Amino acid sequence: MLTWSYHKRLSRDIERWTGKGWLLPEGRAAILDELRQQRRGSRLPAIIGILGAVLLATGAMTFMSANWQEMSKLTRLIILFSAMWAAFGAAVWLQRTAHDYLLEAMLLLGAGMFGVNIMLIAQIYHIDGHYPDALFLWTVGALVVALALESRAALALAFVLMTIWTGAEMMSFDVRLHWPFVPVWVVGAAVIFRMKWRAGLHLATLSLGFWGAVTMLQLANRFNWTDGQTLALMALLTLPFFMLGLIRDAGKGWLMGFEPALMRYAMLGLLTASFLMQTDLRGSVRLDAVLFSLMLAVAALSAYGALSAYRSGALKAMDMAVLLGFAAWLILFHYVPRGLVLWVHAPIYMGFAIWLMAFAQYWAFSVLLPMALTAFGAEVLYIYAETMGSLLDTSLFFLVGGVLLIALAFGLEKLRRALSAPRSGGEGAS
Repeated sequence: MLTWSYHKRLSRDIERWTGKGWLLPEGRAAILDELRQQRRGSRLPAIIGILGAVLLATGAMTFMSANWQEMSKLTRLIILFSAMWAAFGAAVWLQRTAHDYLLEAMLLLGAGMFGVNIMLIAQIYHIDGHYPDALFLWTVGALVVALALESRAALALAFVLMTIWTGAEMMSFDVRLHWPFVPVWVVGAAVIFRMKWRAGLHLATLSLGFWGAVTMLQLANRFNWTDGQTLALMALLTLPFFMLGLIRDAGKGWLMGFEPALMRYAMLGLLTASFLMQTDLRGSVRLDAVLFSLMLAVAALSAYGALSAYRSGALKAMDMAVLLGFAAWLILFHYVPRGLVLWVHAPIYMGFAIWLMAFAQYWAFSVLLPMALTAFGAEVLYIYAETMGSLLDTSLFFLVGGVLLIALAFGLEKLRRALSAPRSGGEGAS
């Protein structure tokens, strides 16, 4: 493991020991100061080493390409396998000699050379197969390295590769539901939990989100869903993750404390998808039976999450009503007549953004506040763009917009004063 990773874990342990009274504040300060002294510059060699590994892997590929035709098959195989095993051998030596600042670089180089070997061996023997299969084998190799040697760099490479693999299957070969991605992703997520790598959860979230979004688009093409229907389902799917973040703040950390970050991802997806719905869905359409069933299932799951958060104290009754009401609106939206889409959706969307501002302010979720402000401003601009030259001219738009913003500022200040007493049951996260 990297020295800086050990220091990071030790810093968290020191905070926990201090909180339990096992360590005096003076001792805590002295230990942390020494750790800071040891960590100065410790990341730079590791980062430079990883960049060097990337350059070495790239150099190996270009060298082989430049001299490919002049080499015999045996020479090519010897060079390929020697480079890969030399990288892994160097990693073993570095681990045994405590030169762990270069350990991740060598493991990344070894995992990278494994993929290079797959590609070039296929070229040597003219193996014309399904090229995403090579990406899958490369992903498996990187996961094996990550699991066996606890390499975060190899694990990060594995998530990048599995995302490219599933994207190639669905977008290049029109695979509707690429289910093989799911067990591979689960294995990668399990390795993250085993290594207790919180930063890796961001990679896992982004990878799964990419798969889910592309899968939803493939389903939309398969069942002839409209863009608005697809976006509505995407928005509904984010609500349970938002609930999970709320439940965590009631004192149940189930995902290594990652729930607040997951909630922010979910809220960003919810605001984006529900905003795009009004731009892509123009008429009154009825939902496909399959889509409607899925949306009801997600709405029920969101209702269960809201109820759990309410019982745990993370949500008040009004908060739960807003979230469930917005989830219901995402379904009912499709039955609004063409001429009323903008004027019905805009007040609901802006009202939801205002609620989110108050919610973020109350719980000190600093990242949610700019999200809500951006959503509110985007909706105001969208109304202006849609109505300019018809119902509102430029001057009227700015007048109405100014009044609305002043009213919003006044309302938020009143709400802040009314809710100035801290709410019990949550810790608040930024």
